[in-house]
Amino acid sequence: MRPITNRAARDIQDTDRMTVANIANDEFMYQMGDVAGYILKSISTSEAFTSKTSVTVTHGRGYKPIVWIEDGSAEVLGSFECTHTSVLAFTITFAVSQSGTIHYI
Repeated sequence: MRPITNRAARDIQDTDRMTVANIANDEFMYQMGDVAGYILKSISTSEAFTSKTSVTVTHGRGYKPIVWIEDGSAEVLGSFECTHTSVLAFTITFAVSQSGTIHYI
């Protein structure tokens, strides 16, 4: 079953703006093209794996990154467990052996 979506919504454009506020109520405005470019070019990382039921990634970033996995045909895998063992590493576990690429930011 597909989730209910807002059919009137549109894709995010590079020229759209996002406002981020911190605890001190300082506000910072970014253009989405700047944010996407920064994430994609500067801090995203990938690690390929083949026929595994468990993959451990030691990233050393000092925080728990956002993780997603693509199979060989660039389809996002939805059934996996991600356990952040620390702020320096995480482990991906599959019910059956999988191959693909782990991406994280």
